[in-house]
Amino acid sequence: MNEEISKLFQFVIFAIPMLKIALTFALLFSGYVYAHNPVLPDSVREVKYSFENYVDYVYFQIDDSSMSKQALSEGLRGYYQLKYEGKIKDTTKLTIVDFSKSGNEERLYVIDLKENTLLWKSLVSHGEKTGGLYAKHFSNTEDSHQSSLGFYVTGQRWHDSRLGECLQLYGREYCNYRALTRGIIVHKADYANCEYIERYGTLGRSYGCPAVPEEGYLDFVNLIDEGTCYFIYHPNRNYHRYSKLLNRKDYLIEFGHDFGFLL
Repeated sequence: MNEEISKLFQFVIFAIPMLKIALTFALLFSGYVYAHNPVLPDSVREVKYSFENYVDYVYFQIDDSSMSKQALSEGLRGYYQLKYEGKIKDTTKLTIVDFSKSGNEERLYVIDLKENTLLWKSLVSHGEKTGGLYAKHFSNTEDSHQSSLGFYVTGQRWHDSRLGECLQLYGREYCNYRALTRGIIVHKADYANCEYIERYGTLGRSYGCPAVPEEGYLDFVNLIDEGTCYFIYHPNRNYHRYSKLLNRKDYLIEFGHDFGFLL
């Protein structure tokens, strides 16, 4: 009897730690397997800490206090997740549109991820039914005239008879995957400039597209076309809850590969 109790005790001592390890992996990766070099929990914490330091470094190098550090952090997370999934063709740039800021402020940023410098900064419009001065309501529905949050990948340029040179956007999330059918694109607009603000008090609004000023437009499009990461940020609770790109952990694997943290 004592021998049976001893065996049971030994089994419990062995089984509980193993169960904890199994649960840790399940929670961390949610079923995703890094086939050749499994990342241990300690390594994940180390890489996550290094990623946070990297965000601080990029933010410091950009040296623009008008940019939200939270928007930058989430933009880089999604960028590395999309890069891990092989969905970004040009990995040298990241565009962040910060819809937590007033429409009368410059809130579009293009970052050079090789040099960690700011390449472009400008005004950008949100949808007419997304809000007035501030963006508040978002939709992925046809004819909603609202902006859609989340990550996109830029496509090719094409010419529209009414809007002129346009840049295609491909939505990569649950909240923007209808971008193509909705006609959500990057285009220039005569209502997206400082003169319009001075005349009417607020920046003009679009039918849901992130419209930008006419001045310098072609230079801007040349920077971000053909497969770059384009992120529209807002501290919206539903988006942060359901965004798979922000809630997955694979971005740490890709980040680790770039900086040699995982072997």
